[in-house]
Formats: sequence, C-alpha cells, structure tokens
Amino acid sequence: MSCYTRHLAELLPASSRPEDRRALDEAIREALGMRGADCPEVWEQVKIRRDDEDFLAFVTTRMGSGD
Repeated sequence: MSCYTRHLAELLPASSRPEDRRALDEAIREALGMRGADCPEVWEQVKIRRDDEDFLAFVTTRMGSGD
C-alpha cells in the first residue's frame, strides 16, 4: 500500500477499502509515469500536481475504469 493515499481522501469513496487505495495509487503512478518509483518520490510529484485539474481528472477517470 502506498504511504501517501491517506492524504488524498477527497479522491476516494466515502467508505474506501484497500482495493480503492490500491486503485488510486496505480492511477496516480500511471498519470505520473512513475510505476516503479518509491512512495516518497511519487508523493513529491503528487503534491506539485494536486491542484492540476487535468491530472485529477485523469486519475479519477482511471480509477473508475477499473483497468
């Protein structure tokens, strides 16, 4: 499980499960092109892009697709 997903509750369902957090992590890593990166590296990039509407739209769409 990724260390930063707890800081992104606004992107998770109200009653999130471990699967939801895993899907969020995968979507974020895909959006950033950082699949094999360590958690702190990913979190640094998420903090930079957290207010980017295109980034957030990609992540939420990707989570909903279940791919």
